[in-house]
Amino acid sequence: MIIKRVKAIVLLLIFTVIPLHAQDVEKGISLAKNGDLKGAEKALKEALKSNPNPARAHYELGRIYEKLGNPMQAIAEYKAGIKKFKRSRR
Repeated sequence: MIIKRVKAIVLLLIFTVIPLHAQDVEKGISLAKNGDLKGAEKALKEALKSNPNPARAHYELGRIYEKLGNPMQAIAEYKAGIKKFKRSRR
């Protein structure tokens, strides 16, 4: 239940305000859609290394962790995305 609520908040914040910029984020999304979850995880982590602020990367990484059966890691990523979004809005 908490994952759904946090996920909904992140989605709202991301898709209404934050544009998608990083190529690695796009690559991660594409890999995930094609079933390569480990490749998607790697691409999204690379996106966070090159730009540690994209909330979208945290959201997508959270989705990957959910699919991999790691709900606690998913929640941590969703929360990190929310925190970075709030910080960027100040």
